[in-house]
Amino acid sequence: MKKLKIIRIILSLIFLLLATTMFYGVAHGVELLSETYARIQPMLALLCFNLGVLAFWLMITFFFGRLYCSVMCPLGVFQDFVARLFNKFKPVRKYRYATPVKMVGYISLVVVCVSMLCGIAVIPAMLDPNSIYGRMVVSALNPDMGYFATMPHVMIFSGFLGISVSVLTFIGVFVPSIANGRLYCNTVCPVGAMLGLCSKRAVYHIEINPDKCTACGKCEDVCKASCLDLSHLTVDMSRCVLCFNCIRECSDNAISYTTERSRPMTPLMQRIKE
Repeated sequence: MKKLKIIRIILSLIFLLLATTMFYGVAHGVELLSETYARIQPMLALLCFNLGVLAFWLMITFFFGRLYCSVMCPLGVFQDFVARLFNKFKPVRKYRYATPVKMVGYISLVVVCVSMLCGIAVIPAMLDPNSIYGRMVVSALNPDMGYFATMPHVMIFSGFLGISVSVLTFIGVFVPSIANGRLYCNTVCPVGAMLGLCSKRAVYHIEINPDKCTACGKCEDVCKASCLDLSHLTVDMSRCVLCFNCIRECSDNAISYTTERSRPMTPLMQRIKE
């Protein structure tokens, strides 16, 4: 179980490198894997009514949780990188369970769907995490490049406007991640809101064994999604991005990624829980 975090980090770095390489090619006028990469993105599948790709991600999320957010979303992985980099220069950041603010994400998802029906591509492009990351990469490498037409959900702004948008994106998305982890992913992101609806009762989920847990708090300190409620020994899977930090940090082996639902072994504790 403790190796899951290492596996996730390796896979996420591979996909981040792939995304960066693809956008690097875009910035220099080379269509490198652009169409294939774009077609597997949940947002573009939603905009293009690609039911096959959309059903694939929804099914994967229902069975395994938000693996896309954990491994394949370049914006999410880059947020993790930024948070870890800045936390190196200060004491270890301790996260805490936060009450979910899901309504903002649902509103964002509704706005995207309405924009899609109205034929407006700008709003989805501004909110899509893959588009946000691509806009920053292309603007940094080639700020004079205009809108990249072969990927309609990626809106690139040229010149001073492109640089300004990238700076504002960094301030609005990455700066909060330094202190609050995956704040954008679980508050504003329409893809996160859509996948969160399927992962709420995921078959494979993060489970806390109440008979092994000693309430040391280490798991809650490293939960970048702020979805681990130690007082009730529950994990909000609709917000969990499967970083597996909690499993790695738990010295009591009380946390697992499993299909089972734990119940206290002591009959008295069962009665209290009920």
